[in-house]
Amino acid sequence: MMNSSDMAKSVTVATVLAVLLLAAGAHRLCRAPGIVMPRRMWLAWYPAHFAVIAAILLWTGNAQVM
Repeated sequence: MMNSSDMAKSVTVATVLAVLLLAAGAHRLCRAPGIVMPRRMWLAWYPAHFAVIAAILLWTGNAQVM
């Protein structure tokens, strides 16, 4: 119910459009990365960081079993 009024919705939409337009123009100012991460490493990052968090929780004794 945060954006319940028409004015709040209009400001939200205008802000999102402005940020998207700025981002679309700003991509030309960024250089391409010099070193590209291998695809397998990129895809493994998400589950790997959860495994690290789980290991830290188990090691510290803060893990809760449902």
